[in-house]
Amino acid sequence: MIMRISFATFAAASCLLLIGCVSTPPTGVETTSEVPDVTSGSLTATEDQTTAQTAVAKTAWAVHWAEKTQTAQAPKPPQTKGPSLPTATPTATPFLTVVPTATPSGTLSPSGPWLLGLNALRSFSDDTYLWAVNPDMSGLTRLLPEPVIAYAIRPMDTISSGLTVAYATRSCQECIDITLKIVTLPGGESKTIASLYQAAADSEFSRYYLADALAGGGLAWSPDGRTLAFVGGLSGLSVDAYTYSLDTGEIKQLSDGPLHSYGLRWSPDGRYIIYNGFNWIGMGGFEIGGMWAVPAGGGANISLGGKDNSALSIYGLDFYGWLSPTQMLFSTNRYKERDSIQAVNIETGAIDIILEAQFDQAAYSPEHHTWLLARTDGAVETLGTALILCRGSDCQVVSSNKIWSVWWSSSHDVFFSLSARGELYQITPEGEVTRLPIKLLDDSLGIFPYVTESPDGARWAWHWQGHMGGWPKTYLGDAVAQPRLFPIDPQTHIRQITWSPDSQHLLLFGETNTYIARQPDFEPVLAIDGWAAQYITWVQ
Repeated sequence: MIMRISFATFAAASCLLLIGCVSTPPTGVETTSEVPDVTSGSLTATEDQTTAQTAVAKTAWAVHWAEKTQTAQAPKPPQTKGPSLPTATPTATPFLTVVPTATPSGTLSPSGPWLLGLNALRSFSDDTYLWAVNPDMSGLTRLLPEPVIAYAIRPMDTISSGLTVAYATRSCQECIDITLKIVTLPGGESKTIASLYQAAADSEFSRYYLADALAGGGLAWSPDGRTLAFVGGLSGLSVDAYTYSLDTGEIKQLSDGPLHSYGLRWSPDGRYIIYNGFNWIGMGGFEIGGMWAVPAGGGANISLGGKDNSALSIYGLDFYGWLSPTQMLFSTNRYKERDSIQAVNIETGAIDIILEAQFDQAAYSPEHHTWLLARTDGAVETLGTALILCRGSDCQVVSSNKIWSVWWSSSHDVFFSLSARGELYQITPEGEVTRLPIKLLDDSLGIFPYVTESPDGARWAWHWQGHMGGWPKTYLGDAVAQPRLFPIDPQTHIRQITWSPDSQHLLLFGETNTYIARQPDFEPVLAIDGWAAQYITWVQ
């Protein structure tokens, strides 16, 4: 059972108790006396806040439109026809961008790359906005004046040619005017596509269902970038899957029924859209109702395994890629039952069992069509722990160690596994196991680390979001070498890490701040206090 108590709900209750609140949503952008500072990575007091805020305002848009901003547009009726992309330049209007608690230095690079992500403006606020920043954490810029629930960037777009961004927005956290828009940055004017929340009279359809579905993979561009798949409550009864054509402006409904759609994914050839369905069962809990494929142009929905399908269990489905344009690779994880690796045909719903074994984790090498499976000690005690290598249905146990994590490294062309004792092993696709002469962890750490390779494959960053007996920890080191613990206060709760595309910077995002570790020494320093993005994306 999951309890849902949002920061916005808490803030609204506090506002009513302490000072009272207006019932109408804000129409402008708030100003603040707090401004960010990122001078040499250390937080300092701002002497002249007016001057600092003016400097912040000048970075409200990217370098292409410095000192110009886009005003929030009044809601428009849903459009089903119209031009493919907005091209008009917005009217220049004074607009003071509110940045968390640090003053960004510099401006966004006109050539990129940029890191995009969502972050709130204020503490205890769930309203998040779309920001961009250079790899060295300079040029922090809010790209849109409206709150953003979810966003998606066309896959072929570049900064120099313009980024076409689809995003879902609303006036405030508790507002029901959830709207789908599209804008081309820099310099474009946002275009309203549809009002996404249209609850029918006496319907129990909640805006929370829609917001959660949007944040859970509710926007996805087709491979050719001409069609947007999105989820919305246009029927007034449930969250369904739709498409919007840039060429014709037409909106098509793809799914219908009591379940709420989420997790949109396109087939590699752009012919099909895959979506999942969930249902709320009370007190914030939910159950997964199944997975479907539907032709992108509309048509019959093809079940890829409902909750009652014995081949695809609701206890766990992990997607590993495409075996062909019509076959998806999945692993199932059923509690105390036999697991499997499956190829699911999205045109027919037919399921081919590639292999069956008892395992808790799986890693796949698409280059060698080989699987490495890890069985921990939790599910079937009589079988014991094991590391299992499989080529098709031909499987062999290559180790009996208790394993916490397995993964495939394309840059090293081998599998890796981390044992419960912190020992690192490499396993070739042919089954040769080698223990590497390093000790990665102390015994107080918990399970399932996140290992992030630098793009050039030279370094690894290890991160544990939580561990037994302590706070999260992050390690960094040369690939397949003894890492060192980052000297960051673990109470900052680093939630995610990412490398810059050139491998020169490692960025670490906490709950309320961002750290950066740079070449050559990779010593972490505070980059921006009060800004820690989620749902991050790199664009070139």
